[in-house]
Amino acid sequence: MDLLIDIGNTNLKRTLGESDSLETMRTVRHHGGLPIDLHAAWEQLAPPRRMLVSNVGGAEMAVALERVCRSYWDRDPLFATPEPKTCGVAIAYERPEWLGIDR
Repeated sequence: MDLLIDIGNTNLKRTLGESDSLETMRTVRHHGGLPIDLHAAWEQLAPPRRMLVSNVGGAEMAVALERVCRSYWDRDPLFATPEPKTCGVAIAYERPEWLGIDR
């Protein structure tokens, strides 16, 4: 089972799933940190195979998530990053890394 995480500017959304099915998406406001109710839910969670993350919430959120994933499951999350060109589509930005992964 994979833990899929989308960290936006305001909310953190997450769900568990396989390639062909997803559980209900859950949302919490993060206020720049990982909320205590998220910790409580994840403490009970069996170790996910992978934690796949889209993050536009900033570096502090990434660091907090890395710490939690290592602490609970001894694994690092995998963060999506913009690629200059993939699947025949090229990013027109001069610096593709400036494009938010949610775009």
